[in-house]
Amino acid sequence: MALSSGQVKVLEAIKAGQSASRWVAADDLDASRKHVVALVAEGLIEERGTGARGLAVRLTAEGQDALAYREGRLASRDGTSEQPPGTRAVELTPTEFAAVRHFVAIADSLHKPPAEGLAEAVLTARYVPEGSRHVLLLTRAQVKSLAYAMHLEGLALSRTAAHRLSHYGVWYKPVPR
Repeated sequence: MALSSGQVKVLEAIKAGQSASRWVAADDLDASRKHVVALVAEGLIEERGTGARGLAVRLTAEGQDALAYREGRLASRDGTSEQPPGTRAVELTPTEFAAVRHFVAIADSLHKPPAEGLAEAVLTARYVPEGSRHVLLLTRAQVKSLAYAMHLEGLALSRTAAHRLSHYGVWYKPVPR
């Protein structure tokens, strides 16, 4: 289950307080006890008694990772990351995206491997629920490599993806030898 906004606020407050020391006094946090208990149960924070001051808490490695992962996922989902110069946005259906994921996954067994950076572009693609599309930011070479992937998909299963990609003015045409 996803973290509640209250739990996220507790994690962020602990992270901010931990910059000076590893442990943060739980009383210094504007947090309900139930959020702290839930985060301890999830293994995202740990607590210890400090005598007169009560309880102290700190992020676990998993808690730090949860914050970093959440931040990156929200940025990619919201499209807040900037489009690098020299790239273009290409929208793929879930089926087309599965084909390009397979293409980069089998790169070592291909004679003509994916263009440099295509695997990373697949990893950083964002999903847009409206229209059910995956948006990849690709260089010209990566778009050509994507066309080759869709060509292979057409040979294996369906040419639909290759035809739809031609909408972007891109297609792969094999050269007879």
